[in-house]
Amino acid sequence: MRWQLDTGADVNMSYGDVADRAGLSREDSTSFPVRKLQIGTTIISDTLTFIRREMSSDGDVTGTLGLNSLMGRIAIIDYPAQRFCLFDEANLPAPFWSTSYTKAILRDRKFFIPVQVGGFRSDAVLFDTGSSEVPLNIDAPLWVSATGRLSVEQSDKRISGQAWGKKITLFGALASDELHMGEISLGKQIIYTEQTDDTFAKSDYKIDGIMGNAAVWDGVVVLDLTVRTRFGLIKP
Repeated sequence: MRWQLDTGADVNMSYGDVADRAGLSREDSTSFPVRKLQIGTTIISDTLTFIRREMSSDGDVTGTLGLNSLMGRIAIIDYPAQRFCLFDEANLPAPFWSTSYTKAILRDRKFFIPVQVGGFRSDAVLFDTGSSEVPLNIDAPLWVSATGRLSVEQSDKRISGQAWGKKITLFGALASDELHMGEISLGKQIIYTEQTDDTFAKSDYKIDGIMGNAAVWDGVVVLDLTVRTRFGLIKP
């Protein structure tokens, strides 16, 4: 099966009736146990996969690989070469030990990184590989501070789509300053916000925003999910 890597999801998910047709679940099942999940040559034992029957397969993507299956390992996402590697700490290739890292936080089954842009500074930004087109998504008041725009009517870009079956529209504008993740500069990026009552500030857990793939498309990301808990980036 081909699953979407989504570090913003804390569980694995199978879409529609894919698991039923594969003989892994019954029509009334909401989840199924997996004794052996293999990603490349890495084997993950005894995991649980939840079934999202309302989700339809997008082409050949039939599920989601969540953060839970990566825990205790080091995940490497090579965007330019379109490669994904998963290592035990003892088997990490030597060049990655000298990568530029910034301290991250694992909390509420989420992976948070420190981010600063303009007057916005937070250590509670979720790194979410499921948010492909968005360098940074924050609440509207913080977006105004980061972009210098007075309202979303002054936005330069709009993205309309769906997130887990819900229609959303994001409004984007170029940040007034460079985006930094710890000591790592990501240059000036388009910052997005959503006009909604369901804001990050109202979340059940502490979260100030979401960083997606777009800010690091041209690099290699290293997610150290061992006790070190850190984010590495190798830029071209």
